[in-house]
Amino acid sequence: MATREDMKREFLRLLKEDEAFREEVLSIITEVVPRREELADLTKEIRLLTEKISTFIDETRRNTETLQKTTERLIERVDALEEALALMAKRMDSFEEEMRKFREEATRRMDSFEEALALMAKRMDSFEEEMRKVGEILGGLGARWGFASEEAFREGLRGLMEGYGLKVSKWEYYDSECVVFKRPSMIEVDVLVRDKEHVLVEIKSSISKEDVDKLLDKARLYEMVEKVKPSLAIVSPFVHPKAEEYAKMNNVKVYTSVREVSSKT
Repeated sequence: MATREDMKREFLRLLKEDEAFREEVLSIITEVVPRREELADLTKEIRLLTEKISTFIDETRRNTETLQKTTERLIERVDALEEALALMAKRMDSFEEEMRKFREEATRRMDSFEEALALMAKRMDSFEEEMRKVGEILGGLGARWGFASEEAFREGLRGLMEGYGLKVSKWEYYDSECVVFKRPSMIEVDVLVRDKEHVLVEIKSSISKEDVDKLLDKARLYEMVEKVKPSLAIVSPFVHPKAEEYAKMNNVKVYTSVREVSSKT
C-alpha cells in the first residue's frame, strides 16, 4: 500500500512528465482558485466587511454601555421610587392613624360639647324660670308699691286740700256705654270741687300719654253723667315729656308735687 509520501512523489512526477495530466490539474486549479483580480476584490470586500463589522461591534459596545448606564439610572430611579412609595405608604398609615385619633377625639369632644349644651340649656331653662319668678315678685312689689304710693299720695292730697277748704271725693260710675274702655267697666276718678268748679284729678306714680287719653275719656263720661264740664289735672312725681306736652295741648294741668297743687288751687 502506497504511503502519503509516495503519492506526493508520484503526483509531482506526473506534473513534470505528463503534459496532459499537468493541463488537467491546471484547469481544475483555475476553476477552483480565483484569479488575482478577483482575489484582490474579494480581499477588499473582506476588509470592508471587517471594518463594518468592527464599526458595528464598536457601536454595539457603545450602545450597550449607554443602555447599561440607562438601565442603571432606571434601576436607581425605580429603587428611589420604591423607597418613596414605601415612605408614602408609611406616611399614609401614620396619617390614617392620626385621622382615626382625630375622629375619636372629635367625637369625644362633640359628645362633651353636646352634653355641655344640654346642661347649659337646662341651666338656662332654670335661670329663665327663676327670672320669671323674680319678675313676678318684682311685678307684684311694683304693683303694690305703685298702688300704695298712689293711695298715700292721694290721701295726702285729700288731707292737704281739705285743709284749704276744698272737698275731695272719689267719683265712681259704671260705664255701660264703653266711653272709657272698649268694654263696660267701673270708672273711678278723684274730683276736687271748689265753688261750682269741678276738677278731675289723675293721681299716679307715673304718667304716660295713654294715661292722659284715659283722663280725657273720663272727663267726657263725667260731663255726660253730671252735666258739668270739668277741668282736668294730673298729679305725679314722674310725667313723661311727651305725655306732659300732650296734656298741655289738651288743657290738662300737670303737677309734680302736692305742694304745687296746693299753691296753684
